[in-house]
Parts: sequence; structure tokens; C-alpha cells
Amino acid sequence: MPLYELEEVVLAADEMEAVRLADDEDLYGTEAAVRMKVSRQTFDRILKRARGKIAHALVKGKALRIEGAKAVPGVGRPKAGRKKTRGRITRRVSVE
Repeated sequence: MPLYELEEVVLAADEMEAVRLADDEDLYGTEAAVRMKVSRQTFDRILKRARGKIAHALVKGKALRIEGAKAVPGVGRPKAGRKKTRGRITRRVSVE
């Protein structure tokens, strides 16, 4: 099934950042919260919400869209002849 036909789960930029800090950089909640300039409790809530959305997308076979994140050159840009999705950048997330 093509990506554009899948239902989407939207991950906000702060949720993606929380996952990156906790799971990719292996930071503890306190240090990650300082990096995000939020309280530890707020960081925990953001991370819990993000992990729930990611799990939902994986289990239900939905597309995961990250909104509000800084654009990475060459990632998510439409190829020639493809329609833009209202100016939003769509990124594919793969799990190895």
C-alpha cells in the first residue's frame, strides 16, 4: 500500500525531540528535560505521549508524520512530478 493511502499519526516536534533524547541519546529524564528546557514531569508526559503514538502507528500499520521539525536537506522533499502535501514535510520512519 502506498504511503499516501495510509492513515497518519502525527508526532509533534517536541515529542520527536523527547524520543530522540531518551531513546537515541540514552539520556535520563532530568538531563533530557534540561536540554528541552521543561520540567522533568513535563518531559515524562511528552515522552509517554510520543511513545504511545509511535506504538499505535506501528501496531495499526499507520504512517507516522513528524510536524514542526526542522527540515533536513534532501529528506522528505517531493520528487519531480509529485504533489506537495500542503507545504508539510513527510518523513518515513524505519525501525531496524
